[in-house]
Amino acid sequence: MRYKAFLSYAHADEKWARWLHRALESYRMPRRLAASGGAAPSQLGTVFRDRDELVAGPALSEAIEAALVQSENLVVLCSPAAAASRWVNEEVRRFRELGRGDRIFCVIVDGTPELDANDACFPPALFEGVAEAEPLAVDVRPWADGKRLAKLKLLAALLGTRLEDLRNRDHQRRRKRQLTAGLAGALALLLILVTGSAVLSERRERQRSEDIAGTMATLGGDIKNVVDLETQRKMIDAVLDAYEGLDPRKLTPESATQVALILRQMGSVNRQQGRPEEALSYFRQSRELLEQLDQWHPDTANIVFELSQAHFFEGLVPFIADDFAAARGPAEAYEQVARRLSALVPDDLEYRMEHVWALQNLAILEMSTDASKARSAAQLIEEAVSTADTVMVATDRNDIVGHYSTLMSWLAEARTLSCEYSLAREAHDEAVRNAARASGAEPANNFLKRQLAYRYFGASSLELMAGNIEGARSLVEQADSVMQAMLITDPTNKALVSNINRHRMRLADIDVWTGRAEEGLSSYLALIETSKLDTSAEGEGEDRVPIELRLRAGLISGGLGRNEEARLWLASTFSGFSELLGERELDAKEIREFITARWAWKVYVEEPLESAFPEIAALGIRPNPESGDCRDVDVATRLAVIQGRRSVAVRHAEYLAERGYRHPMYLDFCHMEGLCES
Repeated sequence: MRYKAFLSYAHADEKWARWLHRALESYRMPRRLAASGGAAPSQLGTVFRDRDELVAGPALSEAIEAALVQSENLVVLCSPAAAASRWVNEEVRRFRELGRGDRIFCVIVDGTPELDANDACFPPALFEGVAEAEPLAVDVRPWADGKRLAKLKLLAALLGTRLEDLRNRDHQRRRKRQLTAGLAGALALLLILVTGSAVLSERRERQRSEDIAGTMATLGGDIKNVVDLETQRKMIDAVLDAYEGLDPRKLTPESATQVALILRQMGSVNRQQGRPEEALSYFRQSRELLEQLDQWHPDTANIVFELSQAHFFEGLVPFIADDFAAARGPAEAYEQVARRLSALVPDDLEYRMEHVWALQNLAILEMSTDASKARSAAQLIEEAVSTADTVMVATDRNDIVGHYSTLMSWLAEARTLSCEYSLAREAHDEAVRNAARASGAEPANNFLKRQLAYRYFGASSLELMAGNIEGARSLVEQADSVMQAMLITDPTNKALVSNINRHRMRLADIDVWTGRAEEGLSSYLALIETSKLDTSAEGEGEDRVPIELRLRAGLISGGLGRNEEARLWLASTFSGFSELLGERELDAKEIREFITARWAWKVYVEEPLESAFPEIAALGIRPNPESGDCRDVDVATRLAVIQGRRSVAVRHAEYLAERGYRHPMYLDFCHMEGLCES
């Protein structure tokens, strides 16, 4: 795995985390033990700590998930702050979901191990689903194990060796350090004396720059611990002042790179606090510094890698704001630098996968910008698949298999947007196959289980567009089976509940399309009642009901001949749209729902929409005519019927028939309007 351990801690314990991180990664096994034929390696390996690692991830939550998957052990810094930390508890839960509950180690830095004490140190997640007993832990405080013994105990557990062997080695090392300290000091003094004043001045200047870089790192770490926004602002200003006094040329490449990462961290802090312009400014400064470093130290792999990440983060801000034009330049630069990185170190699989992600990122931007660019997006993803194929041949790493599944899912999406259903089905089949392979290799890994469920559900959407209702039902049921099994052990997980509700909706639709409309309507009404109780949603009662649920209730009621019920649900649908339009423009999916609601009102309600909702009726909302997505042509056909343009509706229907678009909801409409042959 990539990481020997994942270090989980509350940011109030940042200083302890820094100490332990350095202590673990810098430890070297005695040569005698490393060469004795035992299982213990010569050193511990890489330890994941979010301040140092997350700057390289494309998205924070995904990076945490991926790091947990790729960590052999979980080390939890236990304190009252950790016990109260939502994130520490969530990381413990996620790691246990991976089936590695026996690889969790606790390090007490503050508080008491007594569970019912006001200053209890153990995160409650350590005890969820297990017999309540105090977990085994080391204690760094002077009256307990102390820092040195606590470190050795933890290392012995992580390395799988005897504590006594490490204690003997530590004792010998301290004696050697005492004997050589005097000699080292004398040599340093001699060097200063012979180098001369000019070199000494240069050395002082470089030391000053290194000191500034260290100050920035300290301030950058402290900012994470501050909740008050004004205090954060002052600390960020202090970091900026330090940066203005810094000459990067006086730093080692490693220190200068660290400064760039601190600037990136400042950007992340601002972005998370809702200050996108300030975030973008820091991301740009980070990128500009890395570009300078790339010029001064050409073809240094780590610098090139961090430069690729800098372009990603610079594009992230406009992408989140839906400013796709501004995001394009950084996305293209991210891909170009990642391509260069892959060529620079062709045998490094991680760097090759970085280029895969950059291509995927650019393809997603293409599809987000304009659905009509789906074919060019597919070409980018196909290049990514070609590169990923070489990685798949070179390694059987399960995380790579999972990433490959996601990549194929995006290829299927691009093909779907172009109405290329045969090619989309091939990609979806490959996505499902690899997701099942990844999940099967780690049956206790809930992250991979969720990915498998997502692939099943995505494939069901495609089967519906191709008119394969029973195939879609089977795929939804498989997705639901995976999620339901997970919910048994995690009943409060809202994400699981939300996904299971999506399954309920699709199965209810399938009931309607297979002659069980009453059962389908009952399922929707039950979902509506549940959504009214969702306190996390805005408003009260029916205001909490998603527009999609209201629309489906109206459509099914109308299909059953209950026109008054249909009118009430459709009126509620338009009220929801009216409120939504007061806040923002509709996205492509919402536009489709809006036009479908207009058509349903025309069919099931006697009162003209112009009388009931004059402002809604006056809106010229229409799908993107250039998108090429058959779902948009579907609603364009409905819009043509609403507007009385029969010849246009016929042309659209003929096009959809040629493309093989046979979504059952569309076919019901098409037959009702006499546009399709029976």
